[in-house]
Amino acid sequence: MSDFGPSHILSTNGCQSMPGPLWGMIQQRVYQTRIHDITELKERLIDVRRGLQQSIVDEAIDEWRKHLRACVRVK
Repeated sequence: MSDFGPSHILSTNGCQSMPGPLWGMIQQRVYQTRIHDITELKERLIDVRRGLQQSIVDEAIDEWRKHLRACVRVK
């Protein structure tokens, strides 16, 4: 696993920083092979984002809003 792997996702009060299938898809594509430095991680993230359909991103944003509302209710 990379030094810049998924274990670095922040969690506060049980609310992950990026919920849902979009993050799983991004992780799968970004971490296919070992990442050696932060520059390589940045390049991969940019490449993966360019390859995502906008409709997938829009759906994730809608889910993110629901998630944030739920996190606020928990607090």
